[in-house]
Amino acid sequence: MQVDEDTCKNYAIKFQDKVKKYAKISVLEKDVGINLLKVMFDVKNVKELKRKYPHKKFDSVSDETYPAIKGAKKKFEEINRWRKLRGEELLKLLRKKYPNFVVDGNFIGAAATNAMEGGNWRLKYELRTSYSNQDAITGRVILACLLDSIYTFRNGVPDESFAHKHTSFSFGKIMGC
Repeated sequence: MQVDEDTCKNYAIKFQDKVKKYAKISVLEKDVGINLLKVMFDVKNVKELKRKYPHKKFDSVSDETYPAIKGAKKKFEEINRWRKLRGEELLKLLRKKYPNFVVDGNFIGAAATNAMEGGNWRLKYELRTSYSNQDAITGRVILACLLDSIYTFRNGVPDESFAHKHTSFSFGKIMGC
């Protein structure tokens, strides 16, 4: 089957319109985003997801940007040196402070934003083309997020994601609304 570039673009535009209708996030009557938890799990927020899957452990990571501060780079280098020396102590502290994120003696929670950085890189890679076609960019980003979240193979080995195991997502559900 062959599909031309315009057909893909038109599908991405149609998908973004449908997903906005299905799971938009509004603030003061203005659409500001898409609720991917609703798209993938039919829940409004993380609290509902935790209630729906009480036996699962959830952790979140976020990416933060700080304004430049004179001397911050040197201080950060010192902090990193200290963290390297105290890494094991930090893990012990995290295991003690967050026992819900300890499995078989290993801390499985996030201790840095590296997971978020990897997600950012994967999304940018998946978009692959320039942003010259602004009309379809939202649909393409949402499709890339879904692709990155619902997987059965990662890092060269079989690895089924939580989203793949538990998702209620289907293209038919979104495109049919």
